Amino acid sequence: MAATTGTASAAGCAENRTNATAMLNNFDLFDTATGTRPDGLVSTADLREIATAGNIPVPVPSSARAAAQYFLANTTEWRQLETAGNGQSDGLVSRNDLEIFRAIYGCIPL
Repeated sequence: MAATTGTASAAGCAENRTNATAMLNNFDLFDTATGTRPDGLVSTADLREIATAGNIPVPVPSSARAAAQYFLANTTEWRQLETAGNGQSDGLVSRNDLEIFRAIYGCIPL
């Protein structure tokens, strides 16, 4: 039997995995959503731009918009995501945070 990690419910696991994967697959879009140069970090301001397709000059995939809306609406998951890599709350998410979050809270079998 495969082991899982994290404390999310079965539904939470699927939502966390789906939305974290959407962020990873569109990381460059999230990273530059507020019009800044790429810095390898995503903030809530970036999420808001993606969620509304604000001033983004390219089409925003529906999966990316859904992920932004999910993490804006679910502050506990956002907090878990932004602290996944180094355990410190800085309000910023890196690719590493996303990978670790998916493994812990996305209930990916070990």
